[in-house]
Order: sequence, then structure tokens, then C-alpha cells
Amino acid sequence: MIKEVAFYNFIMCLKNKQHLGGIFLLFFSFLVYLGTISPDVYWADSGEMVIAAFTLGLAHPPSFPLYTILAKVFTFIPFGNIAFKVNLLSALLGTLSVFFLYCLCLSIEKKGKKIYFAFISSLIFACIPAFWLQSVRAEVYTLNAEIICLMFISLWKIRESENNNRRRSTSYLYLFALLYGLGLSNHSLTMLWLIPGFAYLFFIYYNDISLNFRHISISFSFFLLGVTLYLYLPLRASQGPAIEMAAADNLYSFVDSISRRESLGKFFSLSGYLIPNIKALIWMFIRQYTFFFYGFVILGAWQMFQQKKHFCIFLVLVFLTNVLATITNSNFHETNPDIAGYLLPSLMTCSVWFFYGIKETFNFIINNLKKRWSFVYFSLFFIPLTVFFYHFDENDKEGHVLPYEYGKNLLNSLDQNSVFFSTIDSTFFICKYLNLIERRRSDVGIMSPPDLTNSHRAVEKNV
Repeated sequence: MIKEVAFYNFIMCLKNKQHLGGIFLLFFSFLVYLGTISPDVYWADSGEMVIAAFTLGLAHPPSFPLYTILAKVFTFIPFGNIAFKVNLLSALLGTLSVFFLYCLCLSIEKKGKKIYFAFISSLIFACIPAFWLQSVRAEVYTLNAEIICLMFISLWKIRESENNNRRRSTSYLYLFALLYGLGLSNHSLTMLWLIPGFAYLFFIYYNDISLNFRHISISFSFFLLGVTLYLYLPLRASQGPAIEMAAADNLYSFVDSISRRESLGKFFSLSGYLIPNIKALIWMFIRQYTFFFYGFVILGAWQMFQQKKHFCIFLVLVFLTNVLATITNSNFHETNPDIAGYLLPSLMTCSVWFFYGIKETFNFIINNLKKRWSFVYFSLFFIPLTVFFYHFDENDKEGHVLPYEYGKNLLNSLDQNSVFFSTIDSTFFICKYLNLIERRRSDVGIMSPPDLTNSHRAVEKNV
């Protein structure tokens, strides 16, 4: 009987076009990311994230406790090496981000034909290199994208539910508060960039929503529940983790780490590289899609402004603050994979505007034609297909073992009982991963410059 009910519910779900589109996105995205996932440790900070997850250590500030704890759970998967298991988490989170972007598009538009256009927009986002790369390597950005999408949905639902169900509206407010706290516990910088947009919504657009002290206090409690994950830092610091890239031994160092004071100094820097950074940023945006895409983005932003003015302004503020913080980053470089991760909020807003642009354009075309030309809709499907095949080679990391082989050969070249110093993050973390997790060349000490100023780290490495 239970099986029959479950099967009936599944069939009913398939008959719902919205559910069918979401299910296809989930399967397609996950299969793509799983088929192109990095099989082992990857460049940049990926090795650091894997080590921090496996050892429950402290990655660089703010140590990303939410991602570290989730990744630790994935290290218990009974197949694959440790790096692959953590990479798998990014693939799953990337898949969910694409799905929730689809849900966001459907949520903010209730009129007209919308399902197919939301599906196309989300499918394109799944295939852009800035997001695809984050979904096949160990990094925090897919989790960040998922939380941001859920926050945007919650913000829209607060206003939508206010007129019909006050209790449901406050429930979405509590959900938003929890998500924002969790977001700060994952990638605090990105969450800080969203504050101007949130401030606009709550003080301008939502100022007529009646909130009493009870609503505010409960919301704040949910927010604190999310950020309490940062207690992970002093807890683990007191236990001497195997990797400790963030200091949390006392209150000052703890606050310094979670506030990312050192990293904040790299942003909003009016250096002489601002103009080259702007040019590189424009090229990065064009490379994600095409000029054709941004025509629909501009049209969609204008159409959304006409119909949903305040929410569109909110998205504009998200886009501008995110872009401004990125181009004024002193470490900005178009080949830096982390820069692409920083820009995901802006790229998601572009996807929402693209959804609006193609929806308005093609609905206008169909409504003014005497015949309903199916090929007009079918032609849209070639856009995500083009993006997918154009960027496939650069994001296919299935057989990408160069970082692993590089680290292995480097360790094999070292003398017995030697100490290896590295000032390059990729090299240090790849070698550290092989040395600490895979037990390669356990006689060798792997150190970075910060270790020289921390005697307890040197002792831990038997130096």
C-alpha cells in the first residue's frame, strides 16, 4: 500500500510541469558535475579545504565552519579517496544551487508561460565556467550560491505571503535570518556585500510589514543560531588541529579571524589596477555567456523594473556591490578561480534578468503570431547546449590528475627527513594533503611561512 501511494505521488509529480523541469535540472546538473568532477586534489585552496574537512582543522579565515563540517560528513562515504569525497559535496551543492535558482525564477513570476524559460535560464547558469568549476572541486562557493538562492526566495516569500498569510510571512522571515547566519558561517565576505540590498528591502520595500518585538527577537535568535557555528574555531584551536591557518587561541585572534580583517583590506582598494580590473571583469562576464545573452539581461532588468520595481532595485544593489567589491580586490586576476566564485551572486542576478528577458520577448512573439511556432521555443534550447559544449573541455576535470602527480613527484624528489617550505598555496596544500592524509613521505616536514612564527605548528610537524 505504501509503495502504491509513493508511486502515485511520483506520477503526479511528473505530471506537474514545474516539478518535471526541476527533476530534469537535478538529474542533468548532477550527472554533468559527476562526469567532470576532479578525481583527486585540485589547485588553489581546494587542497586546504580537503585537509580541513578530514582533520576538522582550521582553513584560512574565517575557516568556513559550515562547509568544513558538511565536508567532514562526506569523508565517511565508503568509496573514493578523501579529496574525491569532498569534491562530491561541491557537485551536490552545485546541483541544488541550480535547482533553487529555478525555484527562484518561478517564485517571482506568477503570470504567463514561465516554466520553460526558468528552466533554460537555470540550465545556462549550470553550464557557465564560473559556476561549473566550483562544482567539480572542493570549495565553499557552491554552498554559498545555494544559501543565497534560498535567501532570495525567502525574501520574496515574505512580501508575497504578507497579504495572504501573516504567520507564513513571519516564518519566511525566520528562515531568512537563519540562512543569513549560516551564510556568514560559510563565506562572510559575500554575505557582507549583500547588506545594502537587504537594507533596501527591509527599510524601503518591507517597511509596512508589521513586526513586533517578538518577531524581531525570534529572528535574531535564528540568526545567532546560524553564526554560533563559529564557536567551532576556538573549540578546535584549543585541541591543536593538524592544520591551523586561522588563529583563534584568544578573543582577539578569534574576532580577527571571523571578521577577516586582513582579507577586508584587499577589497575596495583604489589602486592603479582599477581600470585593467574593469576590463578584465567585462571580459569575464562575456566569456561566461555571449553578447547575445546580455541583450536579454538588459531587457529583462528593464521589464522587471516595470513590474517588480523594488525587487529589481534589490537585485541591482546586489549586482553592483558584488562587482564593486570584486574589481577593487587587490588580488583580482581573471584566471583566479576564487574571483569567479566571488562573482556568483552577480551572475545569478543576471540569470534572473535573463529569465525575465526571454520570457517577455518570446511570449510577445508567440502572442502576436497567427501560428504557435514550436520551433521558437525549441530554438531557445540551443543556447544552453552551446554554452555546455563550448565550455566542456575547460571544465572537464575527470582525468585531471596533474595536481596529484605534481605533488607526488615533488615529494619523491626530496631528501630523507628533509623540510619543505612553500610560499605558493597550491603547492603547499597539495603536498600537505599527500603527506598528511595519504601518508606519502611521512619523514618529510611540509611547512609554509606562517609556520615559522608559530612554534606549536613547527612542533606538530616534528621540525
